[in-house]
Parts: sequence; C-alpha cells; structure tokens
Amino acid sequence: MEPIGSVLQRYAGLFEIRELGQELCNGCGVTVRLVEVIPKGSLPGGRFKLGCRCEELRIVREIMAENKRRHTERIRALFDRLSLISPSLKNARFETFRVETDSQRQALAAAKAYVERFGTGPAENMLFVGPYGTGKSHLAVSVVRALIDREYTGIFASVPDLLTKIKATYNRRSDVSEDDVLEALRTVDVLVLDDIGAEYSGNADESWAESKIFEVMNARQGMATVYTTNLNGEQLQAKIGARNFSRMCEGLVVVKLSGRDYRRTKIKF
Repeated sequence: MEPIGSVLQRYAGLFEIRELGQELCNGCGVTVRLVEVIPKGSLPGGRFKLGCRCEELRIVREIMAENKRRHTERIRALFDRLSLISPSLKNARFETFRVETDSQRQALAAAKAYVERFGTGPAENMLFVGPYGTGKSHLAVSVVRALIDREYTGIFASVPDLLTKIKATYNRRSDVSEDDVLEALRTVDVLVLDDIGAEYSGNADESWAESKIFEVMNARQGMATVYTTNLNGEQLQAKIGARNFSRMCEGLVVVKLSGRDYRRTKIKF
C-alpha cells in the first residue's frame, strides 16, 4: 500500500495541505505530522497522519502470526511423524493422569514443575522409575506434549521400538536413513526415551544397542532428555552399561512412582 504522503506529493496540484502540528501516534509510537488536506474542486479531503507506520506494523504482525502458526504446525508434525507411541498413550496428558497413591501425586507435581522451569536454566534430565503400569510413560508423554504446547520441539520413543526403527533404515528400500533418525533425536528440545533398559535381552545385538544409545546420549549433552524404566539404579547400570548410565545421570531428576498396575486392573478373570 502506497503511503498517504506519497499520494499527496504525486497529486500536489489538486490539494492544499495545511500543517496542523505533530503528535506521537498511539498505535506505532512514531512522531507524525498532522495535516489537513483541502481539495481544489470536488475531490474529498480530510485530516491525515504523515509518517504513521500503523498499517506497516499491522502487516508485519500478520506475517509474524502466520509464521508462528506454521512453526507450531511443523513442531506438531515432527512429533506425530517421528514419535513411537503405543495407542494407549495417544491421548495421554497431565489432565488424564490417574492418581491413586501419594507417589503418583508427587510425580505429577514434579512433572508439571519440570515443564514450568524448562528453558529457564541449565537443561535437566528426568527419570521416572517404578513398576509396570504405574503411569511412568503417561507422565513422560504428558511432559513432551506440554512442552510442545509451549512451542518446544519433542519426540517420544520407546527404546526397543526406536532401535527397531533404526535397524529398519538399513534396508535399501527404507525411505529414511539412519542419519535422518539420529539427527532428529539429537536436535529436538526434549527427547523421551521410554522403557530404557528393556532393549537388553542377552543376545548378540547388545553391544550394537549400547553403542546406539550412547551415540544419542552423547550427542544430547546439555540438552533435556526424559527417561522411564522399571529397573532400579543397579539393575539399569548393569543393563545399559556404566558409560551410558554416567551420561544419563548428568543433571538428573529422579521421580519414583508406586501403585497398582493400571493395565491389570482393567482385566477381570
């Protein structure tokens, strides 16, 4: 849109311009010239602000809002495309977390506090520990979803499923490479590694699995990673190795849960 000042200059012979003074525009904060345009003939006139940037700033705000909307869409698309989440967790959020024990209540509060302070200081890792079915994965998904709502990037992955996905990239027909997967894991603001330790079953692939987990952990030094496990510290170190366990413990907040197995309470036999 052409500025009103340029229009008046172009048609100067058709108008008389009377200066009325200056004022600070409340909209853009710019000092503008106030003029009265008196037409010579039947053309319309009026009072105008010359130098006002309100329209320009309105367009800039619209562009920024559209860029923010597209950025948010990309963040959510990244989560949906790369996360490996079981159907039972598709709708997991803080609001749907079921509290039955004090430890679950405290874990929920700790998870919410983690989200609140995220990005305000050095990156923290978080580990949810507890028996099967006590809500560890639910809280981990809730953390990453809450951070995505705040426009951080995040991926949730069950470690056994993640290793299977990486192996699948070795197939020549795979539409993604191992580097594509690892790059996404290395660069997101928060990564959830669910059920860590479950990938080790005593077979020949253990050394490969350990090296891949270390590759991810090592690349994410100084970044936030959330873990879940049903193993205690000694068992977990034995499973993932001292090197991985050491990386995991950097800036680690441990949250313990106890309670009944949610999944078993749904079954009657």
